[in-house]
Amino acid sequence: MLFLTVMLLTGCTKEVGKVEYELYFKFASSDESLFNCLIYEKSKHYIAPNEDDIYKGDKSYLLIKSSSTIKNNFEIVLLKTESNQLITINPVKNWGISNALFASNQDVNLLGTIEMNGSYKKKGKKFIVENGTFTINWSNAPDYGEPVQELTGTWSLKRK
Repeated sequence: MLFLTVMLLTGCTKEVGKVEYELYFKFASSDESLFNCLIYEKSKHYIAPNEDDIYKGDKSYLLIKSSSTIKNNFEIVLLKTESNQLITINPVKNWGISNALFASNQDVNLLGTIEMNGSYKKKGKKFIVENGTFTINWSNAPDYGEPVQELTGTWSLKRK
């Protein structure tokens, strides 16, 4: 009986992709992007991109996956730190943004790399990030007649 109680209590504290979240990006240019996604809280070993990487080893992570398989399909792995920070460096592949001010009001599909950092609060299974920051190194900007540049802004995450 004690074993069953412990299993139920520990199994109820992790987010397992059953409830949708909104991942919201507000660019310094005033552009906005909202993605619907699912979160999976994981404790496992991820392969680090290089030997000195902060992601190396056994850590706690959040895996954020888009809930759409058609448009803006993405996956982001965020490292959870002991100081309640979520941090990452991830590739950006074809994030669609309509009428992007940073691209002279063109519809763009971003390619590049994103760095994200944000303090999180956790209430039960629910994660909340209110004022995270991000930088996207926009590598395919020349395809839209723009110079390669860094796009910055804030991000938030909340359950629907």
